[in-house]
Amino acid sequence: MDDSYVDVQDPAITVKFPLKEVKKGAGAIIQDEEGKLLMIKNKKDGLWRFPGGNVEAGESYHQGIIRELAEETGITCELHAYCSAYIGYRG
Repeated sequence: MDDSYVDVQDPAITVKFPLKEVKKGAGAIIQDEEGKLLMIKNKKDGLWRFPGGNVEAGESYHQGIIRELAEETGITCELHAYCSAYIGYRG
């Protein structure tokens, strides 16, 4: 079995590690007209974070963050910009 993960939305993202370890996540940085950033206090560790979470199977990154934002804040949105992609390994 090939241990490569090739992202279906961005085939340039290819990483070598077991596929069972791959989890896609999406997050949003939301800024209002005054420059204030929206952050959410994590219930588990009490730290402040940007809204986001795991992207579900069959979901795009865009769909994932729209869903996560609605679940965590009740805010519905449209995405206007895609900032970056990061793949990390938690072993």
